[in-house]
Amino acid sequence: LGGPPPGGHAIGVDVTSCSPGTAPASGAPFSVAAGWYYHFAVTCNGTYGPDGMGETMRFTPHNTDTNTDLATLTETGGGQFTYDDNGTTTHDYAPAGHYAIRATLVHPGVNTCQWHVIVYQGP
Repeated sequence: LGGPPPGGHAIGVDVTSCSPGTAPASGAPFSVAAGWYYHFAVTCNGTYGPDGMGETMRFTPHNTDTNTDLATLTETGGGQFTYDDNGTTTHDYAPAGHYAIRATLVHPGVNTCQWHVIVYQGP
């Protein structure tokens, strides 16, 4: 996974799990100032359609202060029949608050995925 930008730092949320799950793993929210972001990587096995797996996992930051979700990011796998999908995505968020990132499978029972999330505070 990519690291923080110059002047940024990890805030201690570093979770590797099988799906579904949350980051932090306990589901308890983490506290973050404005300008935070996260990286995720996903590896999936399974089949879905003749042209690959399509969408495999979704990551949704949930603000526990306002009980609202931020934009969901979806990991998409390609390949034929079985495919290991390794992707890393960075997404910036401005709002400060308390969050838990929910990791869900798009096609439960079809794909099995392992994921890794790290949360960073920007400079």
